[in-house]
Parts: sequence; structure tokens; C-alpha cells
Amino acid sequence: MELSLKPEQAEFVAPNSETLAEAYVATLNGDAQFRPFAIYSDDAMVGFIIYGKWREDDDYHLWALMIGAEHQGRGDSGEAH
Repeated sequence: MELSLKPEQAEFVAPNSETLAEAYVATLNGDAQFRPFAIYSDDAMVGFIIYGKWREDDDYHLWALMIGAEHQGRGDSGEAH
């Protein structure tokens, strides 16, 4: 819950508590089967994903992907090493 986005990203993504609650309620009601997973870099939690499927759908979906602002932009530059 403590991970936050960059201010300019806030209008595009619901708060973490709301996203997790919606996935939990959909699963609890039997409408879906969603599972949250934390994303770690070494021992630090840097984000989370929620994936699963709706009851009437056989396909799996990525419900949410969130990387905390302080952990964004740390990917590989694409250069050969």
C-alpha cells in the first residue's frame, strides 16, 4: 500500500488499496479468480501484479501492474554487455 506513483501517473491508475479490494471482492463473489503477487528486487518490494480470469472466460488477464515511482526506470538500456 505504501508504494506510490509519480504525480503525473496518478490520473491513470486507481489507488493500490482500491485495486486490491476490487480484485478481492470479485474473487470473493465468485465472479473471478484473481491473484495478487508482490514484485521484489532483492529484499525490497518494488511493485505488484494481479492476474486471473473472469468466471465466464477461459483466458487469463493481467488485472493490474504497479511499479513504485522510486523503482521505475531501472530497466536494462538494451545495450549488449
